[in-house]
Amino acid sequence: MLAAKFSRGSVRFWIRVLWLGGTLGVSSATSALPQPDGLPTDTTFTNDPRALALYERMIDSMRQARSLYYESDYRVFMDDQMIGACSYKLWMKKPGYARLESFHQGKAAGVLIGDGKCFWMYWPNGRPGAPPADSTRPDGPVQKEYLQDQIPANAYSIAHRVMDLGSCMIMTAYEPSVFHGKTEPLLRDGTDGARVLRSETVSGEPCDLIQLSMMDHQRNRFVWLSQRDHLPRKIREVVTMRTRNSILETWSSVRINGRMSDRLFAWEPPADWVQWYPSESEAQQLSPGASAPDFDLPIDGGGRLRLSDQRGKVVLLSFWRVGCPPCRDEVPILQQLEKDFGPRGLVVLGINTMDDPAIARRFLRKNGATYLNVIDSTRAAVEVWKDAYHVGGVPQTYLLDAEGKVVDRWLGFDRTQGVNRFKEALSRAGMR
Repeated sequence: MLAAKFSRGSVRFWIRVLWLGGTLGVSSATSALPQPDGLPTDTTFTNDPRALALYERMIDSMRQARSLYYESDYRVFMDDQMIGACSYKLWMKKPGYARLESFHQGKAAGVLIGDGKCFWMYWPNGRPGAPPADSTRPDGPVQKEYLQDQIPANAYSIAHRVMDLGSCMIMTAYEPSVFHGKTEPLLRDGTDGARVLRSETVSGEPCDLIQLSMMDHQRNRFVWLSQRDHLPRKIREVVTMRTRNSILETWSSVRINGRMSDRLFAWEPPADWVQWYPSESEAQQLSPGASAPDFDLPIDGGGRLRLSDQRGKVVLLSFWRVGCPPCRDEVPILQQLEKDFGPRGLVVLGINTMDDPAIARRFLRKNGATYLNVIDSTRAAVEVWKDAYHVGGVPQTYLLDAEGKVVDRWLGFDRTQGVNRFKEALSRAGMR
């Protein structure tokens, strides 16, 4: 479940940026603002123990703090063009309290509150896209809505929930929930390289600038760490996909271990408010028994695959991307399934339309993946992902029977239950 939540959040970021450009509400006048310059673009460096020690000290400082407050200036870029800007304020307190207030174009947007038992989200001026309270009056007052997440603080991801705040944030450049004990997900598999770049002053604060390369160089994180309290003053997260995308946050008013009243984190929905349930694309996805849409796409390494030509075989479709930890966990499982069930008529097909092909191929080669893969970002491939199979999060799996009908579909990959999930579905498709 947590794997599904993580992958869904991270991929929705880039789906919106790549496919829904313009939804962030940024004028063309601001879109020409360049990204910060003077940062290296190479990723061919090894781990410097000094950089890793500085980063680990940052994590320790967050986890040992009793409370933490900061304000962030937030910007999103695509290929050196700014496409979104907003700001937020964040209060966090042990054991499980949090309050995030976001602002967009000078107006209050969504608010996220963790009260120690669950997390709430609400929109003081109405949720963006919400229908009017009176459906007979398009210009009537907005319907007041809230969202409730029953997830423990040490498992909750603030970074991946902020997308629903309606402030143009898509995810934060760093996972604030590390403060509450959540595992740092992007560093779970280690770094490709880490180095200290230089000392630099940010808003009057002397900082050490470090760079970390992660996930086969698909992600680079630059962090300006205060030499005084070891917390960030600026973070730039760069993701290389079909385009070069990045988030830049500049922190200010950082306060650690300050007094915070519990009342700051108390909230209950007013009686006339309505609970909102995000539908995402799951409601559109193909249900068991539905005929799988046909496609004809190029196979990486040569040749093409037409889905309808696979009649008589069971087909396992896995939509994935390199920068998704559950996708990475899934690759050796898919390879083993292809080895065990391929001779009995199973076709395993990975589909990746989001990553830079060189990065995706390097990852597959490094992990010994020899099952079929489509690594293609042409319009035809993107339409299969987006319009035919309605993929809203990864890894997204579809299992098709010998007649081309959906036997099962699911989102995410759980390390403890993942293998059994695949085998149970294959059994229903007649493969034992």
